[in-house]
Amino acid sequence: MTNYLTQEGLADLQAELKQIEEVLIPESYLAVDSARKEGDLRENAGFAAAKERAEDLNRRMDEIKDLLSDYQIITGDSTNTRIDLGDSFIIEYDHDGKDFTFTLVGSSEADAVNGKISNESPLGKEVLGKKVGDNVTFRVKNRLLKAKVKKII
Repeated sequence: MTNYLTQEGLADLQAELKQIEEVLIPESYLAVDSARKEGDLRENAGFAAAKERAEDLNRRMDEIKDLLSDYQIITGDSTNTRIDLGDSFIIEYDHDGKDFTFTLVGSSEADAVNGKISNESPLGKEVLGKKVGDNVTFRVKNRLLKAKVKKII
């Protein structure tokens, strides 16, 4: 499955992978080795924690390598006529009239707290291909929400 990434998202993943491979994994192996030298491994909480940290880092490294094995850079619609992957846009919710700005990204780069929503999210699916003035309706946690696309940035 192709992973959709912005140029920024690609750079972030590459930097994270480098940090894991060159710094964090070597540090975690040193911590495992140091804890191992403390004696009885069955009751050595430091060893268990260091080993778990090393395993978590290896899992994340594999996850990033998998994402980077098949990706496509998304840049958005340069004409800003319809919302596409990589575009930022402003919507106004009907229920309270508040505006929110989002950027439509691939699922591996989604970060709702920072306004990056996945093209696979309920809102993301609805806004894809929409233009300014279009209304969207989507469901979040058993709540039906309605909004209007105000601007494509």
